[in-house]
Amino acid sequence: MASKAKTQEFFIGDLELRASMDLTKAGELGPAESLGLVTDCKIAMTTNEAKLQAGFPQRTYATAVTSRDLEITGNMTEYTLTNLALLYGDERAFNNASTATAAQTTLSSAFTAGGTTLSVASAADFSPGDFIYVRDQHDATDVFATQVAAVDGTANTIDVTYPISRDFATGSVVVKGEAIILGSEDNIPPMTVQVVGVMPLDGEPFVYDIWKATISGTVEVASSTDNFGSLAYTIAPLAPGSAEIECGVYGTDPAKKAMLKQFLQGRLMKGVGTTSC
Repeated sequence: MASKAKTQEFFIGDLELRASMDLTKAGELGPAESLGLVTDCKIAMTTNEAKLQAGFPQRTYATAVTSRDLEITGNMTEYTLTNLALLYGDERAFNNASTATAAQTTLSSAFTAGGTTLSVASAADFSPGDFIYVRDQHDATDVFATQVAAVDGTANTIDVTYPISRDFATGSVVVKGEAIILGSEDNIPPMTVQVVGVMPLDGEPFVYDIWKATISGTVEVASSTDNFGSLAYTIAPLAPGSAEIECGVYGTDPAKKAMLKQFLQGRLMKGVGTTSC
């Protein structure tokens, strides 16, 4: 006898991934924290158990759950500063991305290799400490990255921290960017995560809220000549300690603290749905 559908609770489509390194937003993430278009997003729970086996042939007499591990995997397709900083665990760059303002100018005169002063059309949008790169106006691969040491808004010059090693022609582009730390020995800072899906037939959402998580495993930045590139990620949920909940790491509201403790690592929220068509 073939199985028969009891409801219209079928799912097809994409999932949306949201994340923030501001743990006070746990359970409160919204569209502003979306990481954009993601593909192949999966949420897996693995249960590990110990078995008491004896006899020959062996029989199992008892089992005990030793751990339950959640894992979120998928591919980001948008190479934004936010997404890259998140994957590489650079909280400073991630936070800067939320307040960053674009700045771009061009060289007003040719630059000679070995110098440290750039003459530009306008230096108004640059400040000491900014990370910048200079690139040829016709060849984006001819690029030199450096950091701003000083700015003269009257003379429209930008001094950099160390000599630029090659020539750049008048009209070459100067762009403000952000430097992301690679290979840091510091622990990757935790984040709070939300995964949202929408049931296609009734339009109702289902939501995974993960209070605390970290990037785990391999971060892969893939390129291809016949398809768009992607950023592979693996996110491992963590269990927040009761002490960090109490001291306000996730917010100070008593009701929210109680909710965090009740749902351990996180929660899945879904409507009851319908039982008939």
